[in-house]
Amino acid sequence: MNKSFAFKLVFIIVLILLFSSIIAWYYRFYRPDFVKEKASQEFQAVNDDYNKAQNSSQFQEVRERAEILLNRYPSALSPRDEGMAKIVLASSRPAAERSKMVQGLKEVIEDSKYPPDVRAFAIDILVEDYEMDFSD
Repeated sequence: MNKSFAFKLVFIIVLILLFSSIIAWYYRFYRPDFVKEKASQEFQAVNDDYNKAQNSSQFQEVRERAEILLNRYPSALSPRDEGMAKIVLASSRPAAERSKMVQGLKEVIEDSKYPPDVRAFAIDILVEDYEMDFSD
């Protein structure tokens, strides 16, 4: 066998292996259903931590993670998870940023792409916040 032919054959085999491994890696980590599943898992972790948060530093950490989640997966979250993530983002704001909290909750309430129960939950949080202003 000619050395030139053997070199070309090895080169072609290496290229085929390289391209097939790149395609397999891309398919594994970037296919839409994998990204949606990963986004959903990350949201569940953020939501669990939000429900367990007790003080302002924990709420700040949850808020930062929710913001990262919304930026990382802008279209991978289901409308329910996206709405809930926005509620987590808004309602975990400190008292000094109350206007941002109210605005964030209003955005969820007004957007019809979110399910009714998610929008109702945002209303509930908004009413609860309003009632705290007038409680004795």
